[in-house]
Amino acid sequence: MRFVPTLLIILSTFCVLPLFSQNADTNKAVTPDTTKALKDTSSFNYFFNQEEETKFLEYKPIISLGTGVLSFYGEAMNKPRSHPVIGRMGVNLGVSKNVNEYFSLGLSAVMGKLSGNYRSSEKNFNFQTDIFTGGVCLTYNFGHLLKKEGYLTALSKQYEVLPFVSIGLEAVSFNSKGDMKDKNGNTYYYWSDGTIRNMAENSPNAANSILLQRDYKYETDLRDMNLDGFGRYSQTTLGIPLCIGADFIVHERVTLRLSSSIHYTFSDNIDNISSKSIGIRKGGKPGDAYMYTNITFLFDIFSKEKILDYDKFQANNPNMSDFDKIYFADEDKDGVNDFDDNCIGTQLGVAVDKKGCPVDCDGDGIPDYLDKEYNTPLGTVVDLNGNPYTEEMMMELAKDTAKTGIDYDQVEKYYPSLASGAKRFESFADEIPAKFKYADANEDGFLSLEEFYNEVDRFFDGKSKLSLEEIYDLMEFFFMQE
Repeated sequence: MRFVPTLLIILSTFCVLPLFSQNADTNKAVTPDTTKALKDTSSFNYFFNQEEETKFLEYKPIISLGTGVLSFYGEAMNKPRSHPVIGRMGVNLGVSKNVNEYFSLGLSAVMGKLSGNYRSSEKNFNFQTDIFTGGVCLTYNFGHLLKKEGYLTALSKQYEVLPFVSIGLEAVSFNSKGDMKDKNGNTYYYWSDGTIRNMAENSPNAANSILLQRDYKYETDLRDMNLDGFGRYSQTTLGIPLCIGADFIVHERVTLRLSSSIHYTFSDNIDNISSKSIGIRKGGKPGDAYMYTNITFLFDIFSKEKILDYDKFQANNPNMSDFDKIYFADEDKDGVNDFDDNCIGTQLGVAVDKKGCPVDCDGDGIPDYLDKEYNTPLGTVVDLNGNPYTEEMMMELAKDTAKTGIDYDQVEKYYPSLASGAKRFESFADEIPAKFKYADANEDGFLSLEEFYNEVDRFFDGKSKLSLEEIYDLMEFFFMQE
C-alpha cells in the first residue's frame, strides 16, 4: 500500500498534461501543432518582429531513460561525507511535454537503493533501503538567453548545449533495513577499540568475546525494532526535488542530459534516526535528503517531425504574402531557399552547404556525390570524376586544347544553376534614390535583402536617418527594383 500515494500523484498528473495538448482534430488539417502559429504574415510588423523568428515546436511527449548514483544525506550518512558520484546505483524514467519553447512539464520516477554507514567512537549506525519516487516537475531552460541572433535560424542550430533548472513534487517510498547480525545470527557490538564483537564491552564475560566481521547483509527491519518507541511509522512521504543540468543535442530526436538533483523529503526516518530519537541516537531537525546524479537520454519518438523550421512552416501557410511565397520557395528541395541558393537545381537528396551548393570536402570543384577520389590534395587538377591528372595526361591535354572543352550536358550535370540560365533573383535595379544610397553598403547599385534588413534594424534601434514614412518608401523601392 505504500505505493498508493505515488500512483495517485502520477495518475493525477496524467490528467493535467492533456490540458497543454493541441486539439487532435485541428492538427489533422495542417502540419502538426502549428495551428496556433497560423496568422497573417503579410504585414510589415509581423515580418520584422524578432519574436516571430522563433521556430515552431511540435509539443509531443518525450520519453527519458537514464541511470545514475544515489547518495544519502542524513544522520546515518557515510563518513567521510558522501560524494555526489559515490553511492548506490539507480535508474530513472519519465515522460515530459513542452508547455512552450522554454518550459516543460514532466512525470518522472527513480528506483534504486540508498545506504548509509556512520561509525565513530560513540555512534554506530547503518541502513539500506530500496527507494522508489514518482512525481511531477516543471523544467525551465535558458533558451531565450542563449538564442543565436540572425533571421530565420533553424531551431536545431540554435542550441548545442542548453542548461536548465527544475523543481517538482514527488512521493517517496522506502523500507529501511539494518545490518545488525552476521550470517550466524550473532548481534554486532561495537567496542571503543574499533572492533566488532559478539557481546557488549561492559559484559561480565567480555574477556571471552569473539571478533566479528560485518557481512553487509541488511537483514533487520529497522522500523520493527522500534528502538525509539515510534511504532510502525509511515514509510511513504513527500519530497521536493531541485535539479540543475544541461542538455546536449545529439540528434533531432535524441538529447543527452547530464544532471544532478537534490531531493528534500518531509521524513526524518529514512535512516531510522531523527531529532525525536532517544539518547545517542538523537539526530538533527532537518529531514533526510538524497542526491541523484545521472546521465539520461531523451527520445522524441512520437513527433512526425521534431522541428518545423520557419521555412517549412511558411511553405504550408495559406496566409503567406506574395513576397513570402517567393522568398521561402525551395525548388530543388535542398533546404536552402531559392533566394539564398547559389546552386538552384541540385539533384534531390544531395548534401549541400549553407549556400545550397553540393558539398565538396576536398575543394577540387567536383561535388562529393560525383567525386571518385575524396582526398585530392588542394590545388590538384582533376577530371570530371574527381580523379587527379598525371603529368602525362596534362601534357596530352596541352597538345589538343579542344579536349579541355566541356559539353553542355556535362555543365548541366555538374552545375545545374549555370545550365538553367541566370539566377532568378539576380536583377538590374533602378537607380537608388539619393536618400537611400548610404544603405547600399557594398555600393553595387543594388539594394540587397541584407542591406534592407540592416536599415530596418537601425530604424528600430533608433539609429536610422530615416523617418517611418521614409522606411515605407524604402520598402516600396526594395520590392519594386527591376
